Amino acid sequence: MEYAILFAALLAGAAVMFLKGLWDQHRAQKWNREQLRKSFGKAGRTEYADGELNGIVRYFEKHPKDFQIDDITWNDLNLDEIFLRMNSTCSSAGQEYLYAMLRSPSFEEKRAAGAGGTVGISGTGRGNESPDAGDFFQNRKNREIFSV
Repeated sequence: MEYAILFAALLAGAAVMFLKGLWDQHRAQKWNREQLRKSFGKAGRTEYADGELNGIVRYFEKHPKDFQIDDITWNDLNLDEIFLRMNSTCSSAGQEYLYAMLRSPSFEEKRAAGAGGTVGISGTGRGNESPDAGDFFQNRKNREIFSV
């Protein structure tokens, strides 16, 4: 009889802890969604402590690609500032991957996320064509953006 009461008490305690965990998880997800809604469309963090940006290059250095933007070009184009403006990641892994993507641009056609067509350097979305500057500027929107 005593073992049954002890077992029931342990089972009730485990159930309470399980339900508390579910509740905490629900509140954390709700808080994360709210934070994403608040930060959407706003500039990311632009101030970093000394040396904090040095760790961001680790993933880029350990995963070399065929084509990478060299340090001189990176600095001439002031792409550190572009990175800081684009960075709205929530983790250091996200920061490292974003940096690697900017330093190693891909010119291959890829599936557009959530869209039916492909998006490539040509900007036409037709797919199966080689990237060509002429095709790129045939698109009216691109001509307007890049007109001098």
